[in-house]
Amino acid sequence: MFLLMAESAHPEHGDARAETSRSTPHVLVVDDEPTILAAAASILKAAGLEVSVARDGVAALELVRAMPEGLHLLLSDVCMPGMGGVELGIEVARVAPAAAVILMSGRSDAALQHRVRANGFRFLPKPFAASLLLAMVTSTLQASSRRHDRR
Repeated sequence: MFLLMAESAHPEHGDARAETSRSTPHVLVVDDEPTILAAAASILKAAGLEVSVARDGVAALELVRAMPEGLHLLLSDVCMPGMGGVELGIEVARVAPAAAVILMSGRSDAALQHRVRANGFRFLPKPFAASLLLAMVTSTLQASSRRHDRR
């Protein structure tokens, strides 16, 4: 199950954070499991990120289409009813090419990881600690920023 660790809480960022700003990275979290969705969103918000959530791929894609320039990172479950995470990631890459993609799953077989990585996405195995989630999100956002600064 999803692990919440003590280091995930950063209350000093929660209330002191300024209202949504263009300089604050925007992460869209997508998962059909409400507990995981809420926990991941809470961890990322506590770290000072702007966070939107969706419970399925179709709803997530609608959000992305409404803000293609404003999305920095998609964090999505792989296995969801309807549109799965890989398909969602491919569509997000088309609609919002500057956005990075991290896909997460409780399955970690080689075929799934290959499918995720073959599309240029990062893979986060579940369960994961809050510190691992934050480290992967931070490193992905930094790498994405460096890649787009070179253009």
